[in-house]
Amino acid sequence: MTVTRLLDAEMKSGLQRTYLAEYEKPKLYGIVFQRYLTYMRQSDAHKGKISLFLPEQECSVTAKPPETPKTSDFVAQEVLDKVNKPYKKNALVLLNKLDQDKKKIIFLWNDKGDFVYKGSVVNGSNMLDLFRAITQMCSVPSGHIPKGWDVFMNA
Repeated sequence: MTVTRLLDAEMKSGLQRTYLAEYEKPKLYGIVFQRYLTYMRQSDAHKGKISLFLPEQECSVTAKPPETPKTSDFVAQEVLDKVNKPYKKNALVLLNKLDQDKKKIIFLWNDKGDFVYKGSVVNGSNMLDLFRAITQMCSVPSGHIPKGWDVFMNA
């Protein structure tokens, strides 16, 4: 059963309870309705997630060399373009700091925007999501931490 059907069944059962006073039934209905609205808000928050997709290049018959992690200017520009305007300054400062400390840094990102730590790609990670989370921490929905967050923050 879906969440909405479960909530609908709970609303109906609450209204059909004979042992409740008539003035308590709308209160119970309101509680269940507020839970429904909370589920809808959480669902809407996750729909606005932005992912970075780059066009795939043509596959050639020859084997291509393994992808070497590097700080791609294209990914950095994409990060700056996608971060909300009030937070662009923070993202720019962070990108400049990463650019200055290239020799000290043990993490980078590849041309696809994947987070690379100590030479290996962190599966499911995306630099755009990580940068948005770090620069817009107050506006990130609670419980929505991007993949690779722990590794990124500990690096």
